Amino acid sequence: MDISRLSVSQITTNNWGFEDAIRNYSSFGIKNIGVWVDKIEGFKPSEVKNILDDQGMKAFNLCFAGLFTGDTQTKRDSAINNTKKTLELSKEINAGFLLIVSGPTLPNQLEESRGYVKKALETLIPFAEDLDAKMALEAIHPIDISRWSVVVTLGQALGIVREFSSSSLGILLDLYNSWWEPDINELIEQMGGDLLGVHVADWNVETLGVDKRLLPGQGVIPLDMLIRKVEASGYDGCYDVEIFNEEIWSSNYEDTLRDIVAWFNGLEVNK
Repeated sequence: MDISRLSVSQITTNNWGFEDAIRNYSSFGIKNIGVWVDKIEGFKPSEVKNILDDQGMKAFNLCFAGLFTGDTQTKRDSAINNTKKTLELSKEINAGFLLIVSGPTLPNQLEESRGYVKKALETLIPFAEDLDAKMALEAIHPIDISRWSVVVTLGQALGIVREFSSSSLGILLDLYNSWWEPDINELIEQMGGDLLGVHVADWNVETLGVDKRLLPGQGVIPLDMLIRKVEASGYDGCYDVEIFNEEIWSSNYEDTLRDIVAWFNGLEVNK
């Protein structure tokens, strides 16, 4: 796989600041980065863009906004307003899209919570269209339905995207969160131009939660096969390696980047 299509999320090298991440990713030939909002606090948008441009880097995505399922209308309105501001930021730093995490279920209010997500998107899509900015909705593993997301399957996410039918709303396919779905191959085939980005990590056979991700190629997910399916669907964007793992966060990041690049260079997608 051409390394120009590799992206690394800032969370993978969690203890590096923004400028350190940019400099070190670039030194390994990585030209795309998944930018995290909290890691560019204190920078003006123009400064972020200049730092990226100086290293020939691109912001593949901006992570994240959403969380639309607050237990009061005030909280839900605040989430929408915050997402508007983050959409503006994504446009100012020329990010490919803003990642949207729907928000967790409220106690005993699963369907109501999913309704809040749709109502928020109804407000946000015209705003994004006016900005000419993109949002990508992510389905997150159902173990996190009470922590992060009421959108837990690709079918749900794709259904929402297709319901709105806007060029400003697409799908973020997180292979770590969705590899287990029985119909994942068919869903990948159906995504077409709605697929805006792909997150990659590997599943530890001993995982009891979702914060012990492994580097790609070190776990049990058939990543090569799934990526071949994604490629066959016509996707030509980046693969963003996103790792949540305290052990990896405390390890040598140069070794981490070296392993990621070696895995990516070894991908065979034309079998």
